[in-house]
Amino acid sequence: MPGMDQTRLWELINSSLLHGIGLLVAIVILVGVIFRIRTRFREDADTAADHHQLLTGISELHREGDLTEEEYRSIKGRLISKLGAPQQPPE
Repeated sequence: MPGMDQTRLWELINSSLLHGIGLLVAIVILVGVIFRIRTRFREDADTAADHHQLLTGISELHREGDLTEEEYRSIKGRLISKLGAPQQPPE
């Protein structure tokens, strides 16, 4: 019955190969999803840091007298609204 053993071996190899390919595809998809999630969170964090730096910069310009109170409030309001935070009373 050597023919039966070869057939069984061939079925086992095909089955293992299909499972291996399926597992590989699942891993690639999972890595892609994780990469996209991490990228999105990093972009959000970078944007918040950039807005914080801008707020610090305009505060400095306002203190030095390079921005009027009206300009300062306008720019600050826009930046805070982009951050999604509730607007704070002017300083």
